[in-house]
Amino acid sequence: MRSFAGNDFLKFETEGAATVSGLVLNGGDGNDEIAQLFKGPLQLSQTLGTQLFGAAGDDRLTLATDTAIRGTGLPNDLIPLVNCGAGVDGFSAFGRIVGCESRF
Repeated sequence: MRSFAGNDFLKFETEGAATVSGLVLNGGDGNDEIAQLFKGPLQLSQTLGTQLFGAAGDDRLTLATDTAIRGTGLPNDLIPLVNCGAGVDGFSAFGRIVGCESRF
């Protein structure tokens, strides 16, 4: 999913065991708030292919779970990507964090 220029608010919440997520959320230009929240255990880290992109602007990106993620340790485990992009950005997330200036 990609939003266009402007200040966007994108929030997805999923609930249940063995949630599979491959969402790609891109706020585009503007001051965006983007979040994906998981409730319930994720079966394996192979199921978590989330990617959050803030692009240009002062963005706040959140990727959170209320339980642990059980990984397999296999080479094909998916690591979530949180890429804040240009601007003065904040994050509250786990995974591979790129271009984010501060944790909130």
